[in-house]
Amino acid sequence: MISLNKINKNRVPAIFFRLNILIFSLSIAIPANLTAKDGPQSMLELREIALNFIKNQSQKNDNTRIKFARWDQRLKLAKCDKNKITAFYPGRQQRLGNVSIGLRCNKQQSWTIYLRVHITTQQNIVHSKRHISRGTIITKDDLVIENIEVSNSNTPYFHLKKNIIGKVAKRSITVGKVITATTLKPAIIIKRGQEVVIIAKISGIIIRTKGKALSDGSKGQIIKVKNSRSKRELQATVIAPNTVKVNM
Repeated sequence: MISLNKINKNRVPAIFFRLNILIFSLSIAIPANLTAKDGPQSMLELREIALNFIKNQSQKNDNTRIKFARWDQRLKLAKCDKNKITAFYPGRQQRLGNVSIGLRCNKQQSWTIYLRVHITTQQNIVHSKRHISRGTIITKDDLVIENIEVSNSNTPYFHLKKNIIGKVAKRSITVGKVITATTLKPAIIIKRGQEVVIIAKISGIIIRTKGKALSDGSKGQIIKVKNSRSKRELQATVIAPNTVKVNM
């Protein structure tokens, strides 16, 4: 407390002037509607809500890493009950990399805010173990699985070797390169003019006959074949290197 008895009377007005200025300044810095009781929305609480939303959407993947961008410290939002705040992904966007998370207050004085987040995850991805030349049919010895950080959910990665083995490299693949679907194509297992076995199933009875392929084909592809006996041209599905199946 300031004792006026110990202060020079000539200095009293100056002291009271400074005290009034201080009180006025505090009233500006802490408006009545932003007090501790009715303060602005906590940005840390919003980040926690967004964090839980991302974790739930990523199926609680322990390898997911989430980093929030800085927000504007000057931003003041009306206080909203935590149970009335909804998190969502705005629009159509990928779930990895630079992502926006929307947060909406569902009450009479509603607001919506978007937080910028960078999301990555550790995944086992198939890489090339050695140089693979264009046109090479890939074997298990060409591949290795490595655990890497992934930040793009739109890239068609392979996680299992068996999904690549037997495919053909569309272009040369360097050592240690991540192998994606865009670098591969199905292997041709039947060539045009090749003799094939045509299999047909009629009323539970399997019929086999010889024929000739009229075009190249990979496994699962539909090609034209000619029945060597009837000379009829048929649409058949390639199921093995020298076998096709006709649906009757």
